[in-house]
Amino acid sequence: MCIIKKTDKVDVIKTDIKNLIPIKQLDETLRFLIDAKNPHALYVEKIKSGIGFQVEYEELEEILDKLEDDGYVKRVTTGSFSARIYQSTFSGRFFMAEQDGYMQKIQDDYAERKRLEFEYLQNLTNQRWLKYGAIATAVGTCGLLLWEIGKEIYHHCVQ
Repeated sequence: MCIIKKTDKVDVIKTDIKNLIPIKQLDETLRFLIDAKNPHALYVEKIKSGIGFQVEYEELEEILDKLEDDGYVKRVTTGSFSARIYQSTFSGRFFMAEQDGYMQKIQDDYAERKRLEFEYLQNLTNQRWLKYGAIATAVGTCGLLLWEIGKEIYHHCVQ
């Protein structure tokens, strides 16, 4: 069962974690961190209650660790207090603005791979036709050479 949760930015669909693929979870979590009203004080509990999907704390911490490993969020420590507080980094905001997240990056990478595969196959076809053209030119040149030699021999023999 899905519930639509209204926010001031976008409509977020609340659903079970099993219905969202991990890439989408990364995008939604990073988007929440970027769009947060106070991006400098986001505790794990606040992130868990604000993201658009149900998740266990352990899984959310894994998502946040992945985002941190990629350099899109950073964990902030305040003095001796060891609570997990996160904020987005410039790299994370740039990544979302430029690439529109992990899902779009995967789709763009896939489209680029397909484009490169097509170009590679087109290049192979062009090379094949170029090879056939070179062979035809060589055969034609040999034929013309033999024609000219035969013509010279004929003119010497007839005179």
